[in-house]
Amino acid sequence: MGRDVARLRRTGAARGTAIDDLPGDYKTAFLLHDVEGLSNPEIAETLHISLPAVKSRVHRSRLFLRQRLADYMRAA
Repeated sequence: MGRDVARLRRTGAARGTAIDDLPGDYKTAFLLHDVEGLSNPEIAETLHISLPAVKSRVHRSRLFLRQRLADYMRAA
């Protein structure tokens, strides 16, 4: 049980680091969408960008995070 808690903490720290490492535009879109729960149209309005730009940024941020976390898991 103790090892599971430690692993969860390390994984959470890796996730936080990966989010911090996102390029600025991607990080903002990701946080607004996946953390704050805003819809794509709400993000577009908030950031004054097009809806396709929001979709692209959210998608690319997830790809970035997926890759970073996959790299972390392979190294662990």
